[in-house]
Amino acid sequence: DSDHVKETVRHVRKWLDHYRNECRFPVFPSGANFVMVDVAPRTGDEMVELLASRGVIVRSCSSFRGLPDHYIRVCVGEDWENELFLEEINRI
Repeated sequence: DSDHVKETVRHVRKWLDHYRNECRFPVFPSGANFVMVDVAPRTGDEMVELLASRGVIVRSCSSFRGLPDHYIRVCVGEDWENELFLEEINRI
């Protein structure tokens, strides 16, 4: 279903741009449907807990070998999920 693939790629690219431009923390470029966010001075684990308490689920990168413990991984989801992520992370 090439139309579905094109729409999905458009959606992901749109939100990757929003993440980079609207998140108050540094967001690394990505060619996938997720990004890594540098949440220093907090740790990834701390940010996971804070965001979860606000209804946002992200992954800590603390188990990623060779990577410092102040990163999280955020997937591109539905519009409302992405908007909630940006709203909540920018409040922290």
